[in-house]
Amino acid sequence: MKSPQITSLAAVLALVAAQDCLAEGVGKGCQFSSLPGINFGFYDPSDSSDLTTTTTITIKCKGNVDETITASTGANSADYNDRFLRGGDMDDTLRYQLFVDRARTTVWGDGTGNSSAIVVRQNGAFSSTTIYARMPARQDGSYGQYSDTITVTVFP
Repeated sequence: MKSPQITSLAAVLALVAAQDCLAEGVGKGCQFSSLPGINFGFYDPSDSSDLTTTTTITIKCKGNVDETITASTGANSADYNDRFLRGGDMDDTLRYQLFVDRARTTVWGDGTGNSSAIVVRQNGAFSSTTIYARMPARQDGSYGQYSDTITVTVFP
């Protein structure tokens, strides 16, 4: 069995459209104070345990409104059923998924294809949301770094 090493799922959460908060009009600008990537660390395909990790998104929007935070399927995936990291010799992929709940049962997306967006009540202060990630065990791939890019968008 090949032995891939995932040293970083760098910039999985790439901020693309915080400006969408302005769509509703006066004074609804948004600011991310934290939008870090997710790092699964080293992956051993012979390990029978899934890799799990979390990251925290911190956002502040003006006004007392509910903000919806969505995530794309990713640069390497066509739908929310499976997201893929691409790496090794660039023909190799490893499955992973992002979730909105600690149990890792509700996929983070845009509300389509069995996914859910995150709704955060804003009151002008910074609020944080945890994103949960899982990479299934026993996947095969070549040695190297694997990555994906997720577009995060905020809507009023």
